[in-house]
Amino acid sequence: MIKSNEFYIKKLEAIVFIGFSEVIANLIEINQELRLNTHIISSSDQSKELKVKHIIFDKTDKKFINYIKDNFNINNTLFISLGSRIIFNNQIIKLLNNNLVNFHGTRLPYDSGGGGFSWAILREDRLNNQLVHLVDNGIDTGPVIDNKVSIFPSYCKIPMDFENYRLERFIDFYKNFIRSIINGKTFELKPQPEYIGRYNPRLSTKDNAYINWNYKPHDLINFINAFDDPYPGAMTFLNRGN
Repeated sequence: MIKSNEFYIKKLEAIVFIGFSEVIANLIEINQELRLNTHIISSSDQSKELKVKHIIFDKTDKKFINYIKDNFNINNTLFISLGSRIIFNNQIIKLLNNNLVNFHGTRLPYDSGGGGFSWAILREDRLNNQLVHLVDNGIDTGPVIDNKVSIFPSYCKIPMDFENYRLERFIDFYKNFIRSIINGKTFELKPQPEYIGRYNPRLSTKDNAYINWNYKPHDLINFINAFDDPYPGAMTFLNRGN
């Protein structure tokens, strides 16, 4: 909940994950360690990846609202969006008493949009930022609650390396954040300034991964790495026109 521009939950009892994460099993294990109940709400497509008990909602209709009201003590529950497919409008945000947060892996408001770590590799940007923000009715625009910056190790070369490191740091960040709430910490909300930021357009291997051999060798290595695993890889033509 929010009071005097601070975020806190007086007595955290339960976590509700909305969506899906590759490390959701790790997050559930942390909740169990901290003696918190875990519930999962997922969409039809994301539920295919889940191997634990969950309920499916594809929209925030009357059934969704009644499910929340009937099953949770909202003031003592933290709702966490994990790549949720559900759109949270003002009615839902108010229903959840602003106990709805989202974890993000960039320095918001920088690096919104798509392209993942490919853009970071192309820019030689090695800053990892774990961030949790309050959900509002925009897309990744809510005030920042907490964040932690680290440097990607030198062994991180391709997108999969960066993603694996990010997930490791996310698990640690999540555990410390939840533990801080349990210990009674209040977090000052930090609004995201509207006058700075960067939107990264999505990249497509089919459209964007063709090698320009006029690049300098250093830039060429970055380009090839940027489209490596888990993507199909950079491409070139051989004897084109012959």
